[in-house]
Formats: sequence, C-alpha cells, structure tokens
Amino acid sequence: STKPVTVHVVMITSAAVDLSGDITEGHFAGLTIRDFADVLDTNGNVLAAGGDILNVYPLASGQTLISKAIITLPSNFSKIILDPASGYPAYAKLDAGGNLLLDANNKPIVDESRWMSGDCDSSGKLLDINGDGKADNFDYYSTGKCNNISLINSGKPSFDINGDGTLDPDFNNDNVADIVEDDGKGNPVYKVAVLDASGKMTYSIADPKAVVPLGWSSNSTELPAAWKPVTYAGTETVRYELAVGASFSTPDDVSPLGWKDSGPALSGKVSGLILTELKKAYRLKGAVMADAPIGTIFEVDDAAAELSGAVWMGNEKIRVTNISAGKYRIEERGVEGSYPVTHTIGEIVSPNAYVMSVRAYYYRNEAVNTSTRTYLT
Repeated sequence: STKPVTVHVVMITSAAVDLSGDITEGHFAGLTIRDFADVLDTNGNVLAAGGDILNVYPLASGQTLISKAIITLPSNFSKIILDPASGYPAYAKLDAGGNLLLDANNKPIVDESRWMSGDCDSSGKLLDINGDGKADNFDYYSTGKCNNISLINSGKPSFDINGDGTLDPDFNNDNVADIVEDDGKGNPVYKVAVLDASGKMTYSIADPKAVVPLGWSSNSTELPAAWKPVTYAGTETVRYELAVGASFSTPDDVSPLGWKDSGPALSGKVSGLILTELKKAYRLKGAVMADAPIGTIFEVDDAAAELSGAVWMGNEKIRVTNISAGKYRIEERGVEGSYPVTHTIGEIVSPNAYVMSVRAYYYRNEAVNTSTRTYLT
C-alpha cells in the first residue's frame, strides 16, 4: 500500500542522568532514523516494503521535553458569569449544546443551584471551580465580600474581557481572552488568543506544561499560590509542598528553606523571601509563535529598553541579543527548564521574574507522618 503510516514512539526515561552525567530533566529527546532499512517489524524482521523515494535520510522526529508531570490549571468547562443582582460569580444555565440560556432581557441566567456556602463569607453564593468540593472565592479588594474568583489560579480576579457576558481566562496576562475547551474526553485544550497588528484573531494550542499563569506582586517577602488537586487513586492523604525559584530548572533556590510543607490544603504561601524589585518591564509589539526559530527578531514598546542575555518573555525564558533600539534577536528558546510557547502582542518581556512551584506527595505509612514521602511525578 502507498497509504502513509503514522508511527508513534513512546519513550520512558528511567535514568535521572544521561551518559555524560547531566540531569535528563529539561533536556529534549527525539528519534532519528538513519535509513529505511533500519525500520523493522514487530518481530525484528526487515519490512517487505520500499521507502518513499521522496524521503531523504536521516529522518528526524520532533523533539519532546523531558519533564516531571505537572499540576495543570483548573479545567472548568462550564461558563461562569457575574450575577447582576449580587455581583457574585455564578455558573450560567446552559442548553443541551452547551450554549448560554438567556432570559427575556437577553441576559444569561444564573444557575443558583450550583452556589455553595464556605468559610470566606456568609453569602451562600460561592463556587467550587477546581472540583475539590470547597469554595474557591476570595475577597481581592477587601470589601468584605468574597465575590472574586480566578479561572487560572493566578490569585487575581478573572473578568469578562471580550464582553460576551462570561468570565475569561487570560493565561499570558496580555488582556486578551483565551479559551479552555474539552477535547471530548474530559481533558483540557488550552488555546492562547493571538491578535496580529491588523486586529485579526487566531488561536494557538498550548502544551498544558506551558500554560503557566502570570501575575504581579507588590510584596517582596511573600508569595501566595493556589492549585487544583492532583489525581491519585490511592487511599493516602495527598499533601503539597511549595517553593520559589529563579527558574523552572531551579525551583527552590530562592526559598529560604527550600520546599515548604503546605499540608493537604489547595492554597498556601512562601514567606521570608528576599525578592529583587522589578524596575522596568516591557510589552511585545508583535506575536512570537511557539515554533519561531532561533534568529527571530522581536520588538518591545520602549526603544530605550535594556535587555540582554537571559530574559523572560511571558513564562518562557529566552536568550537575546540587542540589534537596535527596542529590537532583539532570539538566540535560544526554552532556557532553564521553561517551554517554548506562543507569545502575543502586549505580553510582558522583563529581565527578571520568579517561579512559584507546587508538588504533591503522600506518606507511605499514613499513621506515621515521619515515614518516607512518596512524590507524585
């Protein structure tokens, strides 16, 4: 048959280091076929077929990043609106096709049955968006009402960015609404909105590992975090540890005592930090796609910008060279454990940022908390 065949390759990295002694985590791995004759059947025999004459060997596959499993962002596929009567977030009523049900005034209808009570306030109008059965609201503006919620666990309230009446995720802090969709099997598909200079909107599908929420903090000694529960089939209680680092590859080098135990709660904070104040940050003037090659030129919104070496573009660390006022050439992508992702107009470019990480574990002997911790990776 001349029908193309797609070959899927599964790789298991059981060793923590490679043959040179370097840690494999953060490395990229792929497959190269030197010649068609190297492709064998499941019994190790030479294929009774000929290769496509248009293929030029060696053939190289794409590369995948070797990394630990991650705790992804909340993947709530329901639509959340603001109740006009109370100002509290609420799940909207949907029809069988997942579309908003509207009232006589063409406004979304609040599904009051999904409100719940919680410790944050006594309104009885709180929401659980991460599936742990507890309210996730918070009082961001200190009004005495817990009428704020974050769709991406960034610690900052989510808003209706595009004016369609529902709250929107914004993964990269560019003030453009992004999308989380169900792949049909209950898994999230993250779509980052890309707005070009002409105003045309397209969407780039992001690897879940790369969807890391961005945020600002005015506190240089303490950083908070919230996350969704990990999936674990065992009976032991899952607990979490927090750390702050200068990069993804050094997740705990800024924390004064390394990883801090946060218990079974789905939020926590790291205190006692000494964080460097960010004097200046810039914004991208044009999109940089996830597959943009080394040598790509980008521009920021300040001709007097001073960027060199390793800098942060959104949640990806890159190495750059200044070529003219406000213009830079990318010399390396996905630096220090970060992931190459799509960056959009208005996204932050800065010389410094901090990474806050969370990891899950359980005790092998639940009755003795001093026993060995097993980390979920």
